Amino acid sequence: MYAQCQPKGVRLLSLASLGDDMNKYMGLDLSLTSSGVAVLNTLHTSKGEFETIERNLIKSNKRGVHRLQELSNKIVRELERHNPAGVAIEGYAMGKGGSGSNSGRVFDIGEWGGIVRLTLLNRNIPTILVPPKTLKMFVALNGNADKELMTQSLKDRFSILERQNDKADAVGLSIMAQAFFEGLDYTLHKKEQQAVDNCQQIIWSEISKVRTRTRVKL
Repeated sequence: MYAQCQPKGVRLLSLASLGDDMNKYMGLDLSLTSSGVAVLNTLHTSKGEFETIERNLIKSNKRGVHRLQELSNKIVRELERHNPAGVAIEGYAMGKGGSGSNSGRVFDIGEWGGIVRLTLLNRNIPTILVPPKTLKMFVALNGNADKELMTQSLKDRFSILERQNDKADAVGLSIMAQAFFEGLDYTLHKKEQQAVDNCQQIIWSEISKVRTRTRVKL
């Protein structure tokens, strides 16, 4: 677990007057080989705010439907353990379609993404979809950022050291989830704010309905 101090330029939501309270936000970077999971814990106490980010990987050595079953069970355990107030998942990268022998992989990824969405729906967990370029814009202020720039930006902009790419993306998603659901702007950078505004929350109770965030005035 990583203990995070308030980094320079980051403005945290002040809820100390509410007493002891824990808000958890989860980021899920989904893939068939290594899904990143990050949980941002914001503990508000009378002595101030303390944040930790727990991160791990979900993997399976199985194939086909048995792999989906194992991955699904592991996601359920993560949700039950943390009970997040909100979840952010990265949307599909539409431009990365497979071809030839890899064409079936696209359908496999779609099945995995669908299972996760169904799991979140059944548990009625508030969920936002984050387009891949939007995640990069939020973390690195560059919609075309590569993996190296993403991990470096987490360190430089949020004081978070994470070299593993899947975990790093999940961390960025967890921060975006908090920014969306608490209406929070971490910094005053316009690109960061636009990135969160570009996310949409799935309204599970109404088919095909989404909403954008509402900012909190600090």
